Amino acid sequence: MAPPIAPPIALDGASRIRCAELPADLGADVVRVERPAADLKEPAGRDRALRLIDRAEVLIEGIRPGVTERLGVGPDGCLARDLAHRSAARHRHA
Repeated sequence: MAPPIAPPIALDGASRIRCAELPADLGADVVRVERPAADLKEPAGRDRALRLIDRAEVLIEGIRPGVTERLGVGPDGCLARDLAHRSAARHRHA
């Protein structure tokens, strides 16, 4: 008998409460990442966030345009990692 399929992991870095509601309703394990846990300005915070991203199937982010690209996890970086990307930023991406 094949082992059960583990639910996908959705990494929620958006500040809006309902952004990850749909993935959770569809059975994903949602991991919320908030600023004190992962300060992206510090190397340790960046490393911690990237380790979480490597385990996820979905990335929901709500930070300024360009920040995820500098970390290598913008839309193109997520595509290369076979990771779904959703921006919930209040600012428009150009």
